[in-house]
Amino acid sequence: REGSVTIPAGVGTIDSCAFELCRLVTAISMSDDVVSIGMSAFEECTSLRSVRLSQSIDVLPFAVFANCESLEDVSLDRVESIGQDSMMGCLSLRELYIPDSVSEIDRKAFRLCSSLETVRLGRNVSYIAAYAFLECDSLAWVDVDPENPYFTSVDGVVYTKDMKELVFHPPAMDTDSYVLPSTVEVVRAGAFIGC
Repeated sequence: REGSVTIPAGVGTIDSCAFELCRLVTAISMSDDVVSIGMSAFEECTSLRSVRLSQSIDVLPFAVFANCESLEDVSLDRVESIGQDSMMGCLSLRELYIPDSVSEIDRKAFRLCSSLETVRLGRNVSYIAAYAFLECDSLAWVDVDPENPYFTSVDGVVYTKDMKELVFHPPAMDTDSYVLPSTVEVVRAGAFIGC
């Protein structure tokens, strides 16, 4: 199958691995009837450039878009949880907006998104797992919505809102040295990995 694919109205579930290795599919559009997507559903769809998710999807499961190396645009407007490895190896992602609907980002969710340069976290992100942005070697800046009660960013570096924990320092930030604020008591696992 090649080109654009529309999931027809009435389909409620896309099973695990349903489109895995469909390397000629370039776009996916689904009606809001789709309420769940299985693990690895679109894994290694290497030509997939854009995805219009159903407004009923609230979880991106394990490896759902893993190694979709051409993926540039995916709407996460209603998603609440970005699962482990769900966007791993999306090599064409350059900018990422995590919308206000998202509350958690699991381990290695964006691992190996090697072209990703900037990330903006919405106001409701309350959990960022260790290594969420592992091997995002081009990532130079993370911005956090000022209304987020859990996290804040200072010059592109992510801290807990109370400034007691350093959560993540972007690996591609152009700096020779970094001084931790005096309020910091904890540096989280993987905070400086790849720097």
